[in-house]
Amino acid sequence: RLMGKEAREPMVVVAAGARRAGSTELYNIARLIALYNDPNTVSGWWDDKFGNSRLEEQLSYWKGSASVVMKSHSVQERFMVHTDVVLLSHRNPVEQLCSFALMFPAQGLFAMNDSQSAIDAACPKWDNICKIMAINQRHNFIVAKSTNPNATILDVGFEHLTRPDLVAATIIEVAKAMRVELGDEGRAWVRKSLKNIRS
Repeated sequence: RLMGKEAREPMVVVAAGARRAGSTELYNIARLIALYNDPNTVSGWWDDKFGNSRLEEQLSYWKGSASVVMKSHSVQERFMVHTDVVLLSHRNPVEQLCSFALMFPAQGLFAMNDSQSAIDAACPKWDNICKIMAINQRHNFIVAKSTNPNATILDVGFEHLTRPDLVAATIIEVAKAMRVELGDEGRAWVRKSLKNIRS
């Protein structure tokens, strides 16, 4: 396993990308950068890995001894007390909702047939959900900024997490936000590891 030659101070990173907006890719980029920098990195979905009821205790325990990268879809105030870096992602709410509807067809977001009445019934629901998704994306930024002004916040567009020609630049931006100097060797390791995860 390739690691950074000089691990820096351990950090707490919350990868709180929006649903269906490249959140897993953003989390994996952050996790791999942290792992390259600190071989003791602990990572996972916040509730599964760290426990909802014992979250603050877990974060307090790890802070300063190992880097922590948590995946979530929302920024919670209790995360922010211990957080050094918040990574957000955003996407056009219409595209986000279409992706969600395709991924989870049982939610009934698509019209069941192409009749005008079915479409007319579905449109107000879609319009309302798109507004909520847009508000939620902005809400995460506001909570992060207002509860811990010292935390570094980076908001990444969906295209920068999914287009191969833009991912390399995104890795550099995320590493910069995390204050990790990857160098050519580190960036190559992160890109290769991402490809292995996808395949």
